[in-house]
Amino acid sequence: MGMKHQKAKDRAEQTLEELGISRLRNRVPYQLSGGEKRLVSTATILSMRPEILLLDEPTTGLDEKTTDRLISVLQNYPAKAWIMISQISSVIEALTDKCYRLQGGRIYPV
Repeated sequence: MGMKHQKAKDRAEQTLEELGISRLRNRVPYQLSGGEKRLVSTATILSMRPEILLLDEPTTGLDEKTTDRLISVLQNYPAKAWIMISQISSVIEALTDKCYRLQGGRIYPV
């Protein structure tokens, strides 16, 4: 992304801290649980600071404490727009201001 090595490393460290997963810094992927892999992949994307996010079931496989931490980080994330897919109503309510349901190939406001 055109960043100097140290700046990229600092941003990655900051994102790991925000998500509370600094302990995973030196672990190899096959040593991670499914939830940890999801968090690491989310951290990878967030560290790039994209303006638009597409999140598909971002809390799947996460315990309650980690889900709450991710929600907190996402609530403060400065994206211009995002689309999130989730089956968990509390996650949808915490992170969105508009909600739509896909049913039978049609989109309906909720």
